[in-house]
Formats: sequence, structure tokens, C-alpha cells
Amino acid sequence: MAYNKLKALLANIEAIETAMSVRSENRRPTAEEKEKLLLYSGFGGIKDVLSLGTDNPVPDEMSEPLHRLQRLIDNYPGFADDTMRRNAIDGLKASVLTAFYTPAFIIDAISSEVQSLFKRQDIAMGSFLEPSAGIGGFLPVAAAETEAYAFEKDPLTGLVLACLYEGENVSVTVNGFETIGEQWMIHDRFDVIASNIPFGNFSVFDADLWKRGGIYDKATKTIHN
Repeated sequence: MAYNKLKALLANIEAIETAMSVRSENRRPTAEEKEKLLLYSGFGGIKDVLSLGTDNPVPDEMSEPLHRLQRLIDNYPGFADDTMRRNAIDGLKASVLTAFYTPAFIIDAISSEVQSLFKRQDIAMGSFLEPSAGIGGFLPVAAAETEAYAFEKDPLTGLVLACLYEGENVSVTVNGFETIGEQWMIHDRFDVIASNIPFGNFSVFDADLWKRGGIYDKATKTIHN
């Protein structure tokens, strides 16, 4: 089936609205709400969102969904000021070139193989890291008893991620992975790291790697490195 960006946009908005409702009421999502949250697929390729907050024209069928998305961001109590609302919009715009999620069957295959390997070797998977989590596609790689950590930079995607997983042996950080040195975490080493990292020829400022210089600083020049 061909990708339908309007359908994807509507599903994303429904998921964001659901996450905002759940988080505002400080509760876990119901089974029905979780189904809506899991339909979130990010804004990769939905270039129409670049018109949010501008007077740029958009196709007629995209106009009302984008206005609805803008209203959700403007009215969400969790975005308490203009800076937070602007960060939310900037985050989803920045994700247009990079937010493309891995098909579930690939993650299932990786998860099955990794967990089988640990069982065959009779090794417990104590810690797991997903450094570019989206809505946690790779978190199933972690075993049930594993302490997992997930980083997601985009505020809206992070909202959905936290709504889905926070409190279920998963520590969610809505910030860039480059801030890992600033976070308080029980683990500072990980048994397994799995992710579909963003690719692109744009840089990420990482203070720790910048201080180390040389090849470490050069690694920040492209986000996938």
C-alpha cells in the first residue's frame, strides 16, 4: 500500500491528542488509547508541517489537520510558555528529514535473535539503551527484566513515547542523546544498544566530544556518526 501522508498526519495528530490527554490526567493509557498511540509514525516526509506558524499556503486537505495540530500545541498545559510551544513546533519541523520508523517485522527479528543469544549464553540483559527512540520501536529488544533507557529529542514524539512506556522499566529522556552525560542514570554502561539512528549531513553539538577534539569532534559533523 502506498504511503498516504494525510492519513499519517491524521494518525499522528490523534496520537498526540491522546498523549496530551493521558499525561494531563496523570494516568496510564487505556488499551484503546494505546492502540492510537502506536499508530504514531513521526513526521518524516510530511513537509506540509513546515508551514506551521507561517502564512505559507498548504494543500486544502492538509489545512484543517495542521490548524488542529497548532491548536493542540497552543492549548496543551504541559507546554507552559511560548518557548516550549516553539520548541515543540521546531522539533517536529526538524524531524521531517529524519523521522522514518523501522518496520515491526525487522525489529521483531532483531529482538528475537538478541534475546535468544543472551539465553543461549545464560547471560542476563541488565541494561538496554535506545538513543534515538521515536516511540520506542526498538524497546522490545530489551528483556522483560531489563532496565531500559530511551532518548527522544522531539518534544511531541517524546510525549507519545513517555505516555507509552514510562514506568514500565523504561526511563524516558525527552532530549538529545548528546545530553546523556548530563542525565542521572543508574547505569553508565549498557549490555545492548539498538536503534534506527537518524542519517544526515548536519552536525550535532556534543560538548564532551568537542572537548576531546580530533576524531571525536569530527564524529559530530554528521548526525549518524
